[in-house]
Amino acid sequence: MENWEYSRVHIENGIIYGPLSPETRHQHIAVKDIGRFAAEAFDNPAEWLGVSIDIAGDDHTQLEIAGIFSRVTGREVKYVQVPWDEYEEQQGEEMTIMEKWFENVGYSVDVEALRSKYDWLYFLEQYLVENDW
Repeated sequence: MENWEYSRVHIENGIIYGPLSPETRHQHIAVKDIGRFAAEAFDNPAEWLGVSIDIAGDDHTQLEIAGIFSRVTGREVKYVQVPWDEYEEQQGEEMTIMEKWFENVGYSVDVEALRSKYDWLYFLEQYLVENDW
């Protein structure tokens, strides 16, 4: 979720730019939640030893994300899809490869099931409010 800070100026000006299709889902997790999972593992090593899980706290389409930013900031935020070649020109090959993976594969955490066990996971909206968006 902290990665949104890199786009803060654009978002505060009402635009989220990205190459993903507007309906592409994107899963998020707050750094605090990653730390909490690490603490859980240290506090309960027998439960976590050898265990690997995928984690995410929230899951939204690009349009839903723009709506969340709109609600939190109190101003309209639109999602603007940019062409892949333009994105690569601005962000470079590595970022483009990552975004294409998000578009074509993406994460597949069962967020609802994870939240049923770990109800402390941040929602994107909660994270934004707590971080003065």
